[in-house]
Amino acid sequence: MPCKAYYLSPEGNLQRDLTGEEIKAAFESRQGLLWVDITETTEEDGKFLDV
Repeated sequence: MPCKAYYLSPEGNLQRDLTGEEIKAAFESRQGLLWVDITETTEEDGKFLDV
């Protein structure tokens, strides 16, 4: 899944170019701000996005 992902932690630390696992961990933490720009999707990507 081509994407760019950014995560701003509650402490103010900005992470760029997150991996799929890092995106999942940031999302599941329910803290901070997660931004994901998805440029293309496949059916397999839909499973990743189905949360």
